[in-house]
Amino acid sequence: MPPCVLRSSAVLLLVLLPAAGALARPVPEFFRSRVEDVGEAVGAVTRGVVRLEAVSAGGRPVYSVSYGEADPYRRTANFASAALSHHPEAFALRAPGAKPVLMVVAGVHGAEVETVAGALNLIRVMETGSDLRGRAWPELAEKASRFRLVIMPCCNPDGRARVAKDGFVGLPADTMHYYGQGTTSAGKLYNWPWVKEFHPMVGDVGFLGGYFNDQGVNLQCDDMFFPMAEETRAILRLARLEAPDFVVNVHSHEERGEFLLCAFVPPAMKLRSKEIADRYLEVMKKEGVPACHFTRSIEDARADWAMDLTDAVYHLSGAMCITFEGPQGCSDSLEWAIGYEGILDTHLIMYRELLRIGLEPGGFRGKPGVRRGNWKE
Repeated sequence: MPPCVLRSSAVLLLVLLPAAGALARPVPEFFRSRVEDVGEAVGAVTRGVVRLEAVSAGGRPVYSVSYGEADPYRRTANFASAALSHHPEAFALRAPGAKPVLMVVAGVHGAEVETVAGALNLIRVMETGSDLRGRAWPELAEKASRFRLVIMPCCNPDGRARVAKDGFVGLPADTMHYYGQGTTSAGKLYNWPWVKEFHPMVGDVGFLGGYFNDQGVNLQCDDMFFPMAEETRAILRLARLEAPDFVVNVHSHEERGEFLLCAFVPPAMKLRSKEIADRYLEVMKKEGVPACHFTRSIEDARADWAMDLTDAVYHLSGAMCITFEGPQGCSDSLEWAIGYEGILDTHLIMYRELLRIGLEPGGFRGKPGVRRGNWKE
């Protein structure tokens, strides 16, 4: 679809008007992220397998789309028991030469529409070789053909359905905060991290932000030992079933794009995550997409508070897990302004780079001969 074709919105934001001099950019047709766009995309899948993983609190479907036949594995223990036996491969032992497994988790926060747009464009590449702009991604498609690739394009359709915006390029960050975290009944913004004091988000709510499903649950901060939301259970259930080698939990924010290191994972995984984050930054510099950085250190990933969804996926499945935060293009940071083309590129280049890494000697672990889940050697 040519990028000059634009999306329309029937809903106007009546509060939090753009700051002086800041103009919202029209959202191009290729930047599809609505709940109905997800349904249309999965309905058009012919090369992959679509599964209904859950029905959301609001009665909406949560899908996965997988490519590449699943290789069998031998399992004699859950991951925690396997790891504590010093034989983590007991959780999922595949034959030599089995395909690596990459799992993409997108749309956990419904207002982070960029993550859904990136996932739907990734699905289009898997189906046709080109994204929704018509741009070909031959290396991405070829490398992905050697993977088991599992994509959850919109884990929180309730939150996405509640958000009237299809993008935030050129809008002030408070507009994104309004749609993301919502407001009190008096109209006060529930900004981050204050918004997390109230969970599930019920009671003093004016507008329920896209962070939450219709039950008021933020999937990223659900009770990971006893999840409240079926959507969270679906993510964890699929990770346990697939036993992926790598899981990327895709989010977006008003800052530059970057990877966030998990706190409640082995030290060696943090080091490897930083290597991947630094490598991605260098690739983005070469590609000429400027709105990316990585300033966090290993020391920043301290286990000071509590694990979130990304950490929990590791503890359940043994996969290497990382959170990616892509840019939203809000107007507050004009020194590194980015548009919808650039935002989509940050996601597709990220996926391509992960596929490259997974096929290199040592794969995601970075050490040849070390079995999946072993972060001691």
